[in-house]
Amino acid sequence: MAFNKHKLYRSTAGVFGNSSAPVSYIYDGLHDTQATILADDYFLAAEEIIATGALIQFQASDNALTLAKVTASSVSTVTLENLVSGSATIPDGSITRVKLAAGLAPIAALIHTTVGGSTSEDITIAGLIAGDVVLCNIDTEGATPVTIKAAVADAGKVVVTFSADPSTDHKISVVAFKAYTPS
Repeated sequence: MAFNKHKLYRSTAGVFGNSSAPVSYIYDGLHDTQATILADDYFLAAEEIIATGALIQFQASDNALTLAKVTASSVSTVTLENLVSGSATIPDGSITRVKLAAGLAPIAALIHTTVGGSTSEDITIAGLIAGDVVLCNIDTEGATPVTIKAAVADAGKVVVTFSADPSTDHKISVVAFKAYTPS
């Protein structure tokens, strides 16, 4: 299949205002392989909104979760660099400040199984503070259809708000970054 603009969602505000974090997107790539999505110009139809330095998190048909950085974006090309692939563990050395936009430091990447009982759920991440950057999406849908309405960093946790009670069978992928202001 090919890129579908309707499956690309902006997940963070990024470089607006006083934020030092890059713009982040989530893409539903379940109909294409990771190699197809990472290939040059896959996102060319979205070049007008995807800037160099942006992060794109996606799940492909052959890989649980991928985090990529846009290395070039113009009317003629959009290229990506694969930063992290896998499910719940980031291999040592996979993410470095050199690979990320200035002002961003990784904290954690994990898959969380919902506990249910409420439309809001806390996911513990040590060291997280309000204002840090989180990317959050549904990795595996459970029996009850839900969407993520918001994912907000707070002291030691990500507060995820769902469209309905997610029950106990959804798997949520979370990638968290510590934002800072360069001196």
